[in-house]
Amino acid sequence: MAVLDVTGTGNAATISNDLGITGGDMSMAMWVRFDAQPGQFVHAFTWDAGTGVSYEFRYEDSAGVKKVRAYRGRNGIADDFATIDSTLTLDQWYHFGMTYAGTTITLYLDGVSQATATASGNGNAGTTDGTAAGVFYRDASPAAALDGKMAHFCVYNASIGAGRMANLRWKRPPDNDPNLVLYWPMDERGGGTVFDRAGTQQNGSITTPLWLSDHPPTGYK
Repeated sequence: MAVLDVTGTGNAATISNDLGITGGDMSMAMWVRFDAQPGQFVHAFTWDAGTGVSYEFRYEDSAGVKKVRAYRGRNGIADDFATIDSTLTLDQWYHFGMTYAGTTITLYLDGVSQATATASGNGNAGTTDGTAAGVFYRDASPAAALDGKMAHFCVYNASIGAGRMANLRWKRPPDNDPNLVLYWPMDERGGGTVFDRAGTQQNGSITTPLWLSDHPPTGYK
């Protein structure tokens, strides 16, 4: 098995497409292993330029306190987020997940619901849709890159709920899931493309790919 190593914005995987995630119900999940404590790491991101709404995972330092957060951003208006205070262990795999259902953001860590928050409304419109793993990616401008490894990024156009999110910690998304709009296993071992296995042909691009032989500690391998 292989994973993608990210040490800067050029190592992240991106695509200029919002996958049909336009401010309504959705879910994301990904495996991450950190090589350093943050500043700010954004390690999964979707952005709809029309509504000005983004969804993000972040691991960040806020005035000396490490926080794990699931964001629903409204560009130029406000960021709403479910958050926990937690200093994550370096060189250890974690499974991050988030859902948005109705007006509720739920943050998951290692398959378990950790926090919720209320969020609704749109932001200010942008210019270019985008989805990314390993970096903040609004209007095709990368920033706040992860320092670590990542694998198995998936996005859904619905809230998949606690049971399905827990299952993602242990096995790949099922091939016939009608709500799965992107699945990047990130197991290519080489090259500058991450191939979409959701059947939607949303392949991602990497400017400077760094591949390592590794895998999360699950049945994914």
